[in-house]
Amino acid sequence: WGRLLGLRLGAKVVRIDGGRDMGASVEVEVAGTKQRMTYTAELMPLSGQRMTEEVVSVDLPNPLGRHDFPLEMRRNILVTYLDDEVMIIRDESGVPDVMVRQTGVADDDEEAMDDDGAVIGEDPMSSDAA
Repeated sequence: WGRLLGLRLGAKVVRIDGGRDMGASVEVEVAGTKQRMTYTAELMPLSGQRMTEEVVSVDLPNPLGRHDFPLEMRRNILVTYLDDEVMIIRDESGVPDVMVRQTGVADDDEEAMDDDGAVIGEDPMSSDAA
């Protein structure tokens, strides 16, 4: 339905630091204007395959800016596949998110999240990932 409103999603990037701190960003194009939206969250392990993600803050385009998330927003995540390069997770909806590790991302790149090759995922199903 977003395409009917002139909304297009670009590359999605996820960063996991230290196994607990998470940041995610997506480039959104609305009426020909590209803007980046991000959020930070905490991951809390429940078992070897299950975890919860709790959103801590959101960073929206101007004039809204960065804000701590005023409500508790939490979702359960199940890791259904994991190796050195790929991680596949599913939330309560069952729709898979496929994340591919990217290494060697420049430190000055906006999307570079850490120096040691933490999981940085890009949605391979998006039109910009090919």
